[in-house]
Amino acid sequence: MADYNYDDYRITLDKNDSSKNTATDIQGYPLTIELDSRWPGLNPDPAKVRADHTAMNDLADKIDRMVQQLQGGGSGTPANITSVSSQAKYGPDTWFAAKSLKSASDTVAATVAKYSQNLLANLQQASAAIRQAASNYQQADQTSQQAAQNQNQALDSGSQNQPLNYG
Repeated sequence: MADYNYDDYRITLDKNDSSKNTATDIQGYPLTIELDSRWPGLNPDPAKVRADHTAMNDLADKIDRMVQQLQGGGSGTPANITSVSSQAKYGPDTWFAAKSLKSASDTVAATVAKYSQNLLANLQQASAAIRQAASNYQQADQTSQQAAQNQNQALDSGSQNQPLNYG
């Protein structure tokens, strides 16, 4: 049961489905809304910040190429630094100083290799995250463009003078 009597007002109420409630006439006020063309955000502004998914994918490709180069078979690559270091000779094995230098060199090579592998893993994760973000931005752009197109079609068809039906 409604708590007011709306019989004398120019609105239509459906007691069973409130989404069908619409104003049919409001004295002195138009029922349509005309958007001011100067309102910001109605049209995309190319000068504003925008995520360019193509540039993002290009960056991810560049990172992937760098990772591939670092994983290559050269003697200075993280994958080979420990094996190259283990082959280094600092003098006869009988020299105590040569043994100490060799041990220190191997320790440094193992540490550099460890952190280089961490760097490669982080670069690969960054590349994957950039690709995922680019995909998300591309999908958001497509959704926004489709929504704007649907809205424009609805406005062009004159449906702005009809009540919205949310049911």
